Amino acid sequence: MTDADHEDDYFLPNPLVRGFEQQFDSDVTTFYVRDVISMMDDQFQLDLGFKSLNSKSTSVSVLGTRAAGVIKAKDNFLPQIGANFKINDSVELFANYSENIAAFRAGVGGPFSAGQAAFDATVANLEPESSSTFEGGLRYTGDTFSASAAAYVVKFE
Repeated sequence: MTDADHEDDYFLPNPLVRGFEQQFDSDVTTFYVRDVISMMDDQFQLDLGFKSLNSKSTSVSVLGTRAAGVIKAKDNFLPQIGANFKINDSVELFANYSENIAAFRAGVGGPFSAGQAAFDATVANLEPESSSTFEGGLRYTGDTFSASAAAYVVKFE
């Protein structure tokens, strides 16, 4: 029995059904480097680093006309920077900046939800979603109570 015979047996008796079945395999590799630099008798701390992300998603179309293929998301330098300043033993100011990318979604709503022709025509030009995050705030840590106030901005592309 061929794949076409399998699909005919399913779709011909059920003309209003839009069934599909796909199988996905996702491989993600992350590498990171980080260093902490303390100054002013540990009153000021700088956290510097970066990560590298490499994602590969593979789809096999078992039933229906959804796309099969491979799509990759990769960025070898995603900076991660943070700073803390201790005002006293209980209160500190903090600020952080980071960049990230998202692996392509394997299921509904991702590139594999398209038909094969649309996937083949666009896959070479697709770029993963990326983000830059800025965060800053004030943190209090006491013997019986801890709190923080923070503001952040995330820019998605």
